[in-house]
Amino acid sequence: MAKNPIIFLDIDGVLCTARSCVRQGGLMQILDPVGIWMLSSIIEEFNAKLVLSSTWRKFHDQMSMIAILQNSGMPKVPWHQNWKTPEGHGPRGNEIQEWLENNGGPDPIYVIIDDDSDMLPEQMTRFVKTDSYEGISYENYGDIKMSLRKQLRDKV
Repeated sequence: MAKNPIIFLDIDGVLCTARSCVRQGGLMQILDPVGIWMLSSIIEEFNAKLVLSSTWRKFHDQMSMIAILQNSGMPKVPWHQNWKTPEGHGPRGNEIQEWLENNGGPDPIYVIIDDDSDMLPEQMTRFVKTDSYEGISYENYGDIKMSLRKQLRDKV
């Protein structure tokens, strides 16, 4: 694969959920191991790079995010060299668009995983909405893979 697909990753409502925290005594900092496994599987299959679009980017540096994800069971954390979207430029879709304009190149392959729908209309075909309480589901897992496969097929 010539170009690595990008996964724009939200944390709360995707990997950090009410479901994952119930078992851990209510701490909203515990990541769901099944969600971590699904994300890791997608990264490995597609040789994808991560870009943090979550508000967690405001409170954690790149090394602490690697530690959080690895301590939650992610074997490797392949950040893009520009590992997070810019802060404070409006809705998340605008921040992702700004990142793409500065880093994406022509016709980038990407998917957005988020529990909030504040994306731009042109991003909606590459957006996978998770349930904020349950996080990434098996259906989301399939939708992410299908989106990336379609984008890769369309490149050929």
